[in-house]
Amino acid sequence: MAALTVSCALVTAMVWLTGLSRVPEPADGDDSEVKVPYAALARPRVAALVAVFSAAATWIAASHVPVAALPPWLVLSTLGVALAAVDGFTTWIPAGPTRWTWLIMTAAGAGALLLGASWTDLLRMVVGAATAGLLYLGLWVSTRGGFGFGDVRFVPLVAAPTAAVSVDLLLAALLTGTVLALVHGVWRHVTRRSGWQPWAPTLTLGAFVAAAAMA
Repeated sequence: MAALTVSCALVTAMVWLTGLSRVPEPADGDDSEVKVPYAALARPRVAALVAVFSAAATWIAASHVPVAALPPWLVLSTLGVALAAVDGFTTWIPAGPTRWTWLIMTAAGAGALLLGASWTDLLRMVVGAATAGLLYLGLWVSTRGGFGFGDVRFVPLVAAPTAAVSVDLLLAALLTGTVLALVHGVWRHVTRRSGWQPWAPTLTLGAFVAAAAMA
């Protein structure tokens, strides 16, 4: 478990340092002009911080998730944590890397079959991810863009690994992530924070909190 944790942390740090500087900046209006540039985050100190979060997430997953469902969780604990960190620092989740992570998550789901997962588990993972994405899309439309569309793209990355374990864990993860987001929102209001609220960090944290609580 220690080797897996360290390996995932190193992968996350390498992706952070080598990938962020290549991500194009958004061109979606005035808000994008005041965001922290992606390339400015590609520093060793920031990478080390993100790697620590990745290590903690990997440790929780390896300790509490069935082995057959572990591959998609490792994608969430590495690339998912990195994307959530980008959102936390910039409030902008880049679309390209998110879509690549979808593909890697899909491959991880298929790889889980080699570890004993069933086709039913894989189907539940796909349906859970699609359902969560559609739910957030409906919320995004009904609130007229009340939160960033990047969150709509991101939520399937949280839903897929949790649904691979069970529907109960999927629901618990989404509920926990939403509650944490509301608490964060209240804190931002009390402290008079301006700008968009990043949702990906609390959604991701919700998945690992729910996994640890329901183990």
